[in-house]
Amino acid sequence: MCIYSMATRACLFVELTSPFEDNISAWKIKKREKYKDLVEDVKRNGWNVELRTVEVGARGFVNLSSMNVFKMVGLTQKQCSKARKELSEVAIRCSHFIWLNRSNQTWEAPMRVVV
Repeated sequence: MCIYSMATRACLFVELTSPFEDNISAWKIKKREKYKDLVEDVKRNGWNVELRTVEVGARGFVNLSSMNVFKMVGLTQKQCSKARKELSEVAIRCSHFIWLNRSNQTWEAPMRVVV
């Protein structure tokens, strides 16, 4: 996701990943590396750029850096807590769905997960 302001030439990239909890730190590094060239290109064009990652573990863990991203975009503490809870529930439901379908030979896109 990209949030930007033409007036201030500011850009915030937010990247979501949902790894197994033991791999959150490794994936955070991989995501930063993946977007390094893009961030540098945007900076060279005169923009102020930040890249933030949001990690939600496959078993529902939402890390502290993710909460900081929510605060950065203006969510109140109450909204941050609600977002954290909902992200956690969605991650757990999605992981459960994947587990239930682990033996399926064909994949059909599921309906949206509603919290």
